[in-house]
Amino acid sequence: ERALAGQGTVVLLSGEAGSGKTTLVQEFARRAQARHMDLLVALGQCDAQTGLGDPYLPFREILRLLTGDVDSGLAAHTVSAENASRLRGALTNSVDVLLELTPDLVGLFLSNIPIAGFFVGAAKIVAEKAGWMDRLRQLARGQGTPRGGVDLDQAHILEQYTDFLRGLSARQPILLVLDDVQWADAASLSLLFHLSRSLPSSRVLIVAAYRPAEVALGRGGERHPREKVLAEIKRYQGNVWVDLDRADPVASRRFCDALLDCAPNGLGEDFRAALCRQTEGHPLFTVELLCDL
Repeated sequence: ERALAGQGTVVLLSGEAGSGKTTLVQEFARRAQARHMDLLVALGQCDAQTGLGDPYLPFREILRLLTGDVDSGLAAHTVSAENASRLRGALTNSVDVLLELTPDLVGLFLSNIPIAGFFVGAAKIVAEKAGWMDRLRQLARGQGTPRGGVDLDQAHILEQYTDFLRGLSARQPILLVLDDVQWADAASLSLLFHLSRSLPSSRVLIVAAYRPAEVALGRGGERHPREKVLAEIKRYQGNVWVDLDRADPVASRRFCDALLDCAPNGLGEDFRAALCRQTEGHPLFTVELLCDL
């Protein structure tokens, strides 16, 4: 609600593997979109294998989604039909903002995407008339940018990405989800921190999910760089941390009961208490054990 009112913020969602981070965010996004018909949702996934050496990976995925690339790669498996429809419908807004405010991002973040695939049906006609297709192709090839395709410094990239989100969120509110932030590259962490400080007057909510145990792993006794960034976000943003590993026995039992009662059953107190005792309310363990039984 604060983000919708123009007070953009970041929420940090922590929990061990199987604690329900992804499920929680997906359900939150579904309910939020059900209540707010113009809300856009975009997911960026950090990668354990390539993420550390692949600058801005999750934010490149987010930009691709926000500019209509909802049918390829990861998007086809992570974007709901409702959200895909909204992202396609927002294409006019997003490309307009991209070309007007942040053209450098096209060559940097979208250079390997078939530009023609952005537009389908009526949107393609509008794009051709507006001259967007030619302009996007030029920018994707590194032509027509203020710096002639020369690599941009990080500060400029951060500002351009921030300006894009500001401009688009002025037209439609945005929920961004960063998953597996424990594997985020250094450039993505810098951008995340920059956004946490630069979007307080925008209709943007960023949810960053991570496994705290892996973030806590230091390097030669030093604090992990991700830990430093997340700690700074908490310091500046205040109470924005949701820790799924801190569930108490009462909450764990409520979860077990709610899961069992998703379908008609004759399972009594003895079974419910034993299930909760065996799994300690851990979501993945509880679901898998119940399915196995």
